[in-house]
Amino acid sequence: MITISNTHNHNINTAEALRYLNPDIHLRKTFEEYFYDGMTISDALRYHESILTMSNTPIEDFANGRINPTYRCVQNWHDQWRVLNLGPRTGQGVIMVIKYLCLIIYIKNLFYIYIIIIDVF
Repeated sequence: MITISNTHNHNINTAEALRYLNPDIHLRKTFEEYFYDGMTISDALRYHESILTMSNTPIEDFANGRINPTYRCVQNWHDQWRVLNLGPRTGQGVIMVIKYLCLIIYIKNLFYIYIIIIDVF
């Protein structure tokens, strides 16, 4: 006969256990904003930790994956964000993204020139 006990026989409040908690969905959105601002994975992690430090977050929360995600987690978010926002790194997708960005720059320049002409007259 097998008896299953629903109690842990080890401490689950250790830094190692807290590290592997799933991050909050709002945390992912926060890191996506960092990526939109041009931060790399390492920059985003450092910036996030500095925000936690300035907001007097308890030291134990730095080990909590819900509050301070692992590098691998942020790397995964960045990879997904990159494909959605910058396209793939190889093949036809790269060419399509470059053409799209060139079109946006061209349109912005036309708008800028139009504004200058209006200001002159």
